Amino acid sequence: MRNELNNTMKTIWILGAGATISNDRKYPSIMDFFSRGKEYFLINESSKTVRDEYEDLKNYALNYLNKNIMRKNDKIDIEYFLTHLYIEFDNSKNPEIENMINKIIGLIKKVLLESEKRAPFSTEYETLATSFLNFNTSTIITFNWDTLLDKILKSKKTPHYNYLERELSAKYLWGYTNGPKHSPYLEYPKNGELYLKLHGSIDWVTCKTSNCRLRNLMFLKEDITGEYYCSECHEVCNTLIIPPILNKQYNEYPSIKKAWNLAFKEISNSNKIIIWGYGLPPTDFYANWLFSRSTPKECEIIVINPEILTEKRNSETNEFTYSINKIFQKKFSDTFGDRKITYYRYFSDFEISKNIFEKYILK
Repeated sequence: MRNELNNTMKTIWILGAGATISNDRKYPSIMDFFSRGKEYFLINESSKTVRDEYEDLKNYALNYLNKNIMRKNDKIDIEYFLTHLYIEFDNSKNPEIENMINKIIGLIKKVLLESEKRAPFSTEYETLATSFLNFNTSTIITFNWDTLLDKILKSKKTPHYNYLERELSAKYLWGYTNGPKHSPYLEYPKNGELYLKLHGSIDWVTCKTSNCRLRNLMFLKEDITGEYYCSECHEVCNTLIIPPILNKQYNEYPSIKKAWNLAFKEISNSNKIIIWGYGLPPTDFYANWLFSRSTPKECEIIVINPEILTEKRNSETNEFTYSINKIFQKKFSDTFGDRKITYYRYFSDFEISKNIFEKYILK
């Protein structure tokens, strides 16, 4: 039976990297950016030689993270690496560290763009956009930096993408152009149709120049292959992505701050939350606070993530046995308490309403 969402209920979709990877495995997890950078020959001249421009990153990782960006088995969490550099820069104000931060952000963008080139049509995001986004009752909150879903929402002309473009981008901010003006409210308007990117995006650019009139405002750019300059101070713009550990940066950017405030309001007014490909990482303290603090007690929780199950193959029969990943499950029960939580292994299982207990014989 196909899963159908009640269009009278407020549904929140929470998307993590696993949702994009589920659409195509060419997209990297947070641990795979350097290995993909090597695979795509973005950081290396050959299989063993790093490009000169990334030599400083290689040395820093070796000296302070005990990892080699060129070694396949050395998995490096790029969010952790980026946060490490931000903390280093806050303490030293060393321009060389700032340069390394910009290199990692640039690498993130290059890897995601290259992955997008190699990925075929996105069937699951297409299904999400056409079948499960009941207008006026659905909001999307994503922690992803890629633009795979953005392009589908834009092509479908959904209100979700329109909200991102008109309400979060500085292009339409009152005071910069004659954009929309909204009067203060007493009660939150439960309109829905929002698309909120809480950690920024590779197609968001911002000016970081002190005293610039456009400092820290977000501009949404369709073509992100080139380098943009601020139209006010004419300095080079930066890509606006934020690692989850640096909560203090959320307050620096009006679009990011607004997105987090709206996420809290939207979740607080929800009946159902569907968490797809997001595993509640313990380092994302602010996101964990957001969910535990804003989720209504009567809210239904749905989790779509293959990590909910562990599998073991019998070498004699070649058959698999499955069991619940208790550590993974505990993260959700700790965050959402006694609320009803239903688990699906894959998005395709969710489509046909087959949760893990209905699809598998669990040990």
